Amino acid sequence: MNYEVTKDDIKDLHGRIDDMVTIQTQTSIAVARIETKLNMQPAPPERPCKELVDHLEDHKETKKLWQTPLVKTIIDVAKMGLVAFFTWMFLRSKRGE
Repeated sequence: MNYEVTKDDIKDLHGRIDDMVTIQTQTSIAVARIETKLNMQPAPPERPCKELVDHLEDHKETKKLWQTPLVKTIIDVAKMGLVAFFTWMFLRSKRGE
């Protein structure tokens, strides 16, 4: 097999290379435009935003409002239960004497 390269083949090759250079240039320009637009954008707000932090604080306060009395009630019921149990045990032991 004997392949010969003609001037038309070389001209076609150069045309393809020129097309690739053009596309690469257009891509570089598009990337530069995107970078410029991104750099011009305002900085994103800090996370979490102030409204969310305030909202979460409200939830914490609400939780404290119902949680504290509930815990105190449970502790008081447990204390009354213990007193009732020991009273019952004491009276039971006195009946047996």
